[in-house]
Amino acid sequence: MELPLIHGVLNYEWNVRIRHVPRSQNAVVDHMARLAISGPPSLVVFEKPPTLVQEFLLVDKRSFNSS
Repeated sequence: MELPLIHGVLNYEWNVRIRHVPRSQNAVVDHMARLAISGPPSLVVFEKPPTLVQEFLLVDKRSFNSS
């Protein structure tokens, strides 16, 4: 269902680049996506990242700085 919508958006005359990032290399987004699908559809605004996400951010920061 989402794929036809994505193709529709890509049909506009935009410069678009899509890159796949494996979940194992993007733990922050993976965790936030799991939070989003675990409850009813709604808008959730965080004042600060959830504790587990803070830990993932530190891991991402360390791996970014070491590369």
